[in-house]
Amino acid sequence: MSSTEPMPSNPDVEHSDEYSRAQTWLKPTQVEQLRDVCLSDAVAPYLQDRNEAIVTLLYDGGLRTGELCALDVSHLDLENGNVYLPSAIQKASPPPATLEFKSETVRLFRRYLRDR
Repeated sequence: MSSTEPMPSNPDVEHSDEYSRAQTWLKPTQVEQLRDVCLSDAVAPYLQDRNEAIVTLLYDGGLRTGELCALDVSHLDLENGNVYLPSAIQKASPPPATLEFKSETVRLFRRYLRDR
């Protein structure tokens, strides 16, 4: 898109800075639609749990895509229901963080890791 063309209009996007970088947040109903698609016939059965785990980490955990890609199974602590984010995989290298999971998220990860 050239700089002379107007930005496309989207009611779910707010432009908040001088560079017109869009900040978009999914609504809970949109996240549920994503999760439903993960479990539909449109997705191969062996990918369904993996895809739902990805959506869950991104949305419930607030992870960025780079953080998700850099995660390792060793960062998951399912006994205590959390995920550890080392500084090295976080944007701008803030202090390490530990995020807590809901019990349904822990069950999802257990099922995915068992069946993969």
